[in-house]
Amino acid sequence: MKSFFTLLLGVALFACNGQEFVLAPKPFQEKLAAMPNAVLLDVRTPGEFAEGFVSGARNLDWNTKFKTEVVKYNRDMPYFVYCLAGGRSHAAVEFMKSQGFTQVYEMQGGVMKWTGAGLPLVGASEAPADKISMEEYGKMGGSADRVIIDFYAPWCGPCRKLEPILSEVGKDGKIKVIRINIDENKQLAHALKFEEIPVLQFYEKGKLIKNHFGFLPKEDVLKVFGK
Repeated sequence: MKSFFTLLLGVALFACNGQEFVLAPKPFQEKLAAMPNAVLLDVRTPGEFAEGFVSGARNLDWNTKFKTEVVKYNRDMPYFVYCLAGGRSHAAVEFMKSQGFTQVYEMQGGVMKWTGAGLPLVGASEAPADKISMEEYGKMGGSADRVIIDFYAPWCGPCRKLEPILSEVGKDGKIKVIRINIDENKQLAHALKFEEIPVLQFYEKGKLIKNHFGFLPKEDVLKVFGK
C-alpha cells in the first residue's frame, strides 16, 4: 500500500513540476532566453562550429573532449545542448544526466531543424563548397533503372546501421546505391529541406517514388521496389 501511495505522489509531483527536456528549436530558443544563467553547449566538431553556431554557444566536441571537460562544470546550473541533427546532443545529454546534471535541455533535430525553422546562426565563416552540385545531384536519380540515394553522416548511428544493408542491396547491380555525406554537402541538404538523417530516396526509371527518413531494415528497403 505504501509503495502505491509513493507512486501516486511521484505522479502528482511530476504533473506539477515536470518539464519537457527535449525541445523543438523555437521553444528551445525561448526557454534559453528565459534562463540568463544557462550554459549553451554546441557538441559538434570545431569545423562545424566555425561554419555558424547558435548565439552564445560554447563548443565542446562530443567526439573528443566532451566527457573529460563537462564533468568539471557546475551541476546545479541549467544547460542547453545541440548538435547538427540530434544524435550527438542526445548522447551528450544522457552522459550529463548520468553524471548528476539535473537541468539539461536538448534541442530536437539540432542545427538542421534550427535553420529549417528560419532561426539564425552567428559567427559563420565561409562554408566550404559542396562536393556535389545541385546539377550533379539532379542526374543521380536517373542514372540507373532503380536508384537509392542515401543521405548520411559518418557520426550518425542509424546511418552506420544502414551502410552494410545498402551495400548488400546494391551488390548484384540491380539497384544502384549512391551515398551522399551531408557533412560534405550541407548546402545541398539545406536546399532539399532535409532536417534529419538518414534520408533514403528511392527512384525508379528516373522518378522519385519515396522519401524515407530514418533507419529501414533490408526487407523494407526491398519492398519499396516490390521485391
